Amino acid sequence: MRVSKVPMTILVLAFVLTSANCKFNKSILFEKLTKVGGSTFGGVVRRIGRKYNLSGIYDGWLRKLSHRTLPPEPFVFANHGEVPKVKGQQFKILLVRAPDERQISAFYHFSVSLKNISDSEDEMLKNVKHMDNDYLCAMKEPTREKLEKEYDFIGITERFEESVLLLKYLLPNLTVRDLLYINSKDSSKVFTPNSKEVFTPHAKDVTGLPPKVREYFASEEFKSASKCQWEIWRIANQIMNEHIVKIQNFSLELLEFRRMIHKADRECYTTEWNDCFWKDNGCAIHCLDNLDLNSY
Repeated sequence: MRVSKVPMTILVLAFVLTSANCKFNKSILFEKLTKVGGSTFGGVVRRIGRKYNLSGIYDGWLRKLSHRTLPPEPFVFANHGEVPKVKGQQFKILLVRAPDERQISAFYHFSVSLKNISDSEDEMLKNVKHMDNDYLCAMKEPTREKLEKEYDFIGITERFEESVLLLKYLLPNLTVRDLLYINSKDSSKVFTPNSKEVFTPHAKDVTGLPPKVREYFASEEFKSASKCQWEIWRIANQIMNEHIVKIQNFSLELLEFRRMIHKADRECYTTEWNDCFWKDNGCAIHCLDNLDLNSY
């Protein structure tokens, strides 16, 4: 039977940092896009930053670089806005989502929940047609080479648990507890942590959408407008598959991790937290710290 192994460079790095009392000398920069699960993932990044004693884990950053003072390096950046440039080493992360599902999530969040716009078929179609389909395409023609040069890791919203668990193999000395989270904004729940807003629950994929909206997402018009996004999403899936196949028993570990996340949701989810790294990022800190992971 063939046994897959974690790349030697990762093992060497983990050994060196273990000898240095888990000191990690890279800033972790999370390029947070809208409606990709970024607040939840940002909470994971901040939790990892706490493990490495990085600065910036409790900070809310202003959107314009000229208006903010950078914390001492190495630090964590996990907010919307321009990712700061660092003088030292960095580990840069991106999280992407299928364009059609991202459009629907954005419609329900920004239009229905926050502006009280109807979620009728006509309103939905009008809104998704006018959304930005090119939000991640500054590189114009994305290639794997360009993406791997820009980012150290690209996670995928539709494979969220896999994305989080993979960080255990790409960053040194992490345990499963360092990766625990509860969802910051859950489309199946009306309220979310530390939020005064009331959200409209909705389906997380396009299969249950009205016919006209489904037709639009299947059209050449949408495919052409979102071509760059789809290509980045495709490449990210390809890279993730290649990472996973190198890790022995990853599927079993993923199953256990999902059970832990479900337990965290049952035992730590509430709508009135003050125990968060920043706003709704990384809430229920102490509950997750003390969660019994030996029983589900």
